[in-house]
Amino acid sequence: AGNFWSNLLSFLLVPVYLHYLGAETYGLIGGFYAVISFIRLLDLGLSATIKREVALRNSAEEKISTIPDLLRTAEIIYWCTGTLILLLMVLLAKPISTQWINGENIDLETVQWAVIILGLTVAIRWPVTTYRGILIALEKQVQLNILEGIARTVRELGAVAMLVIISPTIIAFLLWQAFIAVLEVFFMMVFAWRYVPKIENRASFKIEILQEIWRFAAGISWTTIVSIILAQIDKILLIKFVSLEQFGYYMLASTLAQKLSIIFQPFVVAISPQIIKLAAQADEQRFIKFFHKSSLFISLAITPIASVLIFFAPIILELWTQSSDVGSQASGILAMLTFGAMLDSLYNISYQIQLAIGKPQIGATFNTVSVFFVIPAMLYVVPELQLFGAALIKTVMNILYYLVLSRITHRYILHKEHRRWLIQDTLIPILICFTVFFIASQVQIFFTDKLFTVLCILSGIIISYGILLMWYKYQVKIRSQMVSN
Repeated sequence: AGNFWSNLLSFLLVPVYLHYLGAETYGLIGGFYAVISFIRLLDLGLSATIKREVALRNSAEEKISTIPDLLRTAEIIYWCTGTLILLLMVLLAKPISTQWINGENIDLETVQWAVIILGLTVAIRWPVTTYRGILIALEKQVQLNILEGIARTVRELGAVAMLVIISPTIIAFLLWQAFIAVLEVFFMMVFAWRYVPKIENRASFKIEILQEIWRFAAGISWTTIVSIILAQIDKILLIKFVSLEQFGYYMLASTLAQKLSIIFQPFVVAISPQIIKLAAQADEQRFIKFFHKSSLFISLAITPIASVLIFFAPIILELWTQSSDVGSQASGILAMLTFGAMLDSLYNISYQIQLAIGKPQIGATFNTVSVFFVIPAMLYVVPELQLFGAALIKTVMNILYYLVLSRITHRYILHKEHRRWLIQDTLIPILICFTVFFIASQVQIFFTDKLFTVLCILSGIIISYGILLMWYKYQVKIRSQMVSN
């Protein structure tokens, strides 16, 4: 619920930010967040390790008393790393502003101050990862969701108030972000220390704890590194080779395409424990039935919405941002990125199977190999094709996940089910929705009225959901008959 609210709020407020700040400044913000994602490489798998260690120690009576020392050790490391990040951003503010960011209507001093303030915000928020992991490991998700929901609401709505009432500038926006970061890390710290087990001695930094956990952290750090590189390399390079305004259009399209996760992520969270349970049991038929039902349900949920964004990209962007310029500049990129995001969403259940059978190295190895192809491809294509080139390579990667990596996964489990998953669970729903919305988009061409366009979109959604629901029921019935026979 907390993640859903955060995603929904950011989606609704993007047009407000765009109105007061403009596409160029929005591109600057998007570029900063891409840089932040790369800074996460400094985490080196420590956050996931801390969460795992706390959960393990909390379940072992003899180790519960070591949790406060674990938190103190991680806390000190993260605060030191945050300070290092701030120093780096201060030192690199001028080179980033002059040699990497292509601002046309934003003065250099504003960009430099924006970089410094962003560095301060990142440094302050850096330890939040530790406190958040502690609360999750101690099964305090309800308290965490409430705290994060309040923080996100105050951050976003307060930023709007700053822009409307005080100053419609990037500096005002970022100063508010830094102020909320102080409050967020303070309350996260208070909550984390409130719920850790109490001990007689004062918690302290223990080098022995690092010696115990470094191997696991090192084991998952490379997976984190390659995942971040693949997710953010397009943005890091684009901000160098295109103007901030063009980059802003790309970020708007990317933001909207990634919102497909709002639809399927709650369902994935719900089914992942069942997938783990069924993968460990000997009843393969039951696992097969659950796998195909889940895959079909994800297709039913995702493909109609993705089809709307693909076939009606210009009008969706214009209605969302209230800007015809955004609709014309970003529609092609939105269609391509949405197609890739749709395939990535459909592939996700294969990733859940990898985790369930204890072979996350399948995806990690594939990503590692991909990095050595994606980076050179981006360096060659992006300077020439710019936004289209970056979107094209991202989409090709998602196609490979969908076609190749899913096939590799099925070599380890459910060996004979890949073809059925590919054709009946995913491709046929895609073809159904694409056919419906292609017809709707062609009908819409003959009319210029936006209300009629909206009616075409709603009709397409209703028709495609209706056909997909019949297909879903038909497939479930056929599978039940096969199992009973």
